[in-house]
Parts: sequence; structure tokens; C-alpha cells
Amino acid sequence: MSKIQTQKDLVGKTILTNSLAFAKRFDINHKHLLEKIRKLDDGIISSNFIKDTFLNSRGRAYPMYNITDFGVDYLIYTMGKPKTPDLVYIRDEYIKIRISTNSIATAYEYIKDIDIPDFNLDDLIYTYFIQDIDNDSVKIGRTVNVKSRLQGLNNASSTRLDLILYLHGDYEFYLHNLYKEYRLNGEWFKYDVLLDFIRNYSQSFIKLDKLTYYS
Repeated sequence: MSKIQTQKDLVGKTILTNSLAFAKRFDINHKHLLEKIRKLDDGIISSNFIKDTFLNSRGRAYPMYNITDFGVDYLIYTMGKPKTPDLVYIRDEYIKIRISTNSIATAYEYIKDIDIPDFNLDDLIYTYFIQDIDNDSVKIGRTVNVKSRLQGLNNASSTRLDLILYLHGDYEFYLHNLYKEYRLNGEWFKYDVLLDFIRNYSQSFIKLDKLTYYS
């Protein structure tokens, strides 16, 4: 087992994990993860990814990064589509716990040893956020085919509808209950409230004028 050389935390920062452990949890090649981190904005790297080394079984030192809570959050939200159903489940469970607790540390601790259920990728449901631009509202719904659902809604609508966000997993009931005070009608909710939600839980690294799709 490799021995990790630890480093003191930065003042005011919480070190949650390191690049080795993160790569293992999400089945990412560690070398590729290091390359991704090095390409990040200098401000993000200096505050959230702390250079360190680990020793392999032969005692040779190799580079790694200690990662803060924000760094973990950033990597998970920007990792793109995981390559297996198990990893999709882990990523989506992180997002669900992150939203419900507003705690990165709690969400990451939860997924470290999570039990993966048996399921088929074809059975995955998507939770979508579709914006009605003219009426300043957002529909939160679920579907097995996001593209088809958007097309169907647009065909039946007199106003323009745009897909602004979707998640793998069925979070419709949870989100409807969370935002029930801001419901306009049925599955439609206040647009500005949903923007606050995205801004708060995405830590400002998603540009609100061109939202990143979680896919």
C-alpha cells in the first residue's frame, strides 16, 4: 500500500482527500486527473489543490495533490458523464446529499463507502430543468429521454422553452418538496429561485448565461 506524505492544511481550508483517493473513487487515471488539475485557473489551483507527493511500494516519490472541500466539489460537478452506471450513481448521490445538507464534507464522506445497487443504465431517469423564457419560470420534471421531452413540450407550448440543466437520477419529488413555496403551477417554479439554487450549490463555477449540463 502506498504511503501518503501529508501536508498541513491551508489556513481556513479543509482538506477532504487527495488526488489518488479521488481518482480511485471515480475510476479515473491518476495521471489524467493531475493533468486536468494543472490546467485549471491559477486562482482555483492555489486555493484548493495543494501540491504534495506520495511514495509507491518501492519508495519512489510521485506527485499528487491534497484537495480542499471546494476542490472536490469542483471536480465532481465538472467531471462530465462517468463511464459506468455505478459511477453515475455515486456522482448523483453526492449531488443529492450535497444539496440536502449544504455540506461538501458530508456528501463526500457519504459516497466514500457507498453500497451500489443493482440497476441497468437503460433504467436511469433524468431530472430536468426547462425554462419558459417568456413567463420567467422553470419546469422541474423527470423523463427517460430529455431530448424527446423537450421537443414534446415545445410542440405543445406557445412560448419558447429551453433546457438549462439536467441530472442523472430521479430527484423530482425531492426538489418539488424543497421548492414547494415557490411553485407557480404544477411542475413550474420561479426562475430566479432556481438560479439562486444553481449559483449556491455550484459555487459560481457555472456561468449562468451558458449553463453547464450535468451529463
